[in-house]
Amino acid sequence: MRLWGACADARAWASALSQRMGILEENLVLLADEAEDGLPVDESSSSFPSQRNIHQNLAWLTRDVRAGDFLTFIFCGRGTLNLGSSGQDEEDEEDAQDDEDDDEGGLAEEGLLCGNFDCTDWLQGRSMRVLTANAASHYWSTLPKGSSLTLVMDTENAVSFLPVSRRLDSAKIPKSVHLDGEPTPVREALVFGVTVSRAEAAQDLQTQASGVLGPPEAEPHRGDRGSRGLVPKPVWVPGGNLFWSSARSQSPAKVEPEVQAFAFAAAGPLGKAFEAEVRSQRNRRGGQPAARRGLLTQCLLQALEEMNYQGSYYALWWRAVRLLRRGGASSEQHFQLTFSDGTDPTCREAFEAVGAAEARAYAKRAELKLEQEQEISIEDGSWTQRGQKGRWCSSSGAQGAELHGEASTRHSSAFGCGPGSPGTTDCGIM
Repeated sequence: MRLWGACADARAWASALSQRMGILEENLVLLADEAEDGLPVDESSSSFPSQRNIHQNLAWLTRDVRAGDFLTFIFCGRGTLNLGSSGQDEEDEEDAQDDEDDDEGGLAEEGLLCGNFDCTDWLQGRSMRVLTANAASHYWSTLPKGSSLTLVMDTENAVSFLPVSRRLDSAKIPKSVHLDGEPTPVREALVFGVTVSRAEAAQDLQTQASGVLGPPEAEPHRGDRGSRGLVPKPVWVPGGNLFWSSARSQSPAKVEPEVQAFAFAAAGPLGKAFEAEVRSQRNRRGGQPAARRGLLTQCLLQALEEMNYQGSYYALWWRAVRLLRRGGASSEQHFQLTFSDGTDPTCREAFEAVGAAEARAYAKRAELKLEQEQEISIEDGSWTQRGQKGRWCSSSGAQGAELHGEASTRHSSAFGCGPGSPGTTDCGIM
């Protein structure tokens, strides 16, 4: 299950953010399960990408965000799907299937394999420790209007990590469209929906498990970034359904439409994502697997260099797809760009916060809305002492339920950036 280029990809993003985008190194947090010398990182280290550490850093990332702040979360590793299948005896399996059939929509849930994915997640009732798309959405849902969020998901099964409906799919670009020129709008590339049904997901996973893809190292110069049929399964105490209810996925939270949210994904629903050898690394390392890098990371970073780190999200996606075509992999892998309803990828600058004037306008509108809500509350008595009786409480939400972690495997790394003062860009890596 090892990925040869994931940790190197995360470090490349950290370098680009700090050296080319002006992010202070103290505002970056890097989680990797492999050191630069190739040795495994200790599982107890705060820099190991355990499920607990990822959640803790996501909480830091989204804490006290204001209009004008910029955040980014970048994951390089393996993705999987959560179907809810139990793997228990036949009777339990039938009960589980009945429960699944009752679930609204019958949708599979995408997830990222944490560094300690091979440990049972007892709190969530899963056989593996993953970061699910729905759990991540609850962090993004706390972001206020006027803040900016960018995700880069260099993995399979991660297009839904930004819970929006609109996306650009490079697979839909007509062959007649030449990408060598300046970026132009292509209506055919705009599609709706980022979800996949359980039936479709189960069929795809069965194909992977059947060995159709070949052994992990069948291709010496590249590897995929999927789970190769490895999926989390619900676990519970024998003879009871103690954990079954907790293993059900929480519903995805919505992102405020006026959050300037974008996500680059290496593949669409059930699509393939690869890491392949970089020529410069191949010469240096003699064509070994250690020369591999994620195709999405390669293309995005090279496109940013060509653009001198200036340009829109649409222009960046366009140039990355062009590089993918030149490399001959566009028939197997298709880059995605998802975005929130209140933004436009052709106008927004990639990896940039909104301008100071726009941030002040968002902040002023938020203040006015709060004042109006307080006036209404005073009128109906909800802000009187009597109205407040028994209303103050605190509880740990669903986000905190997955915070734990031990064990290890050398397969993935991830990265993200956190909030700073309005109009600035502070970061953290995971």
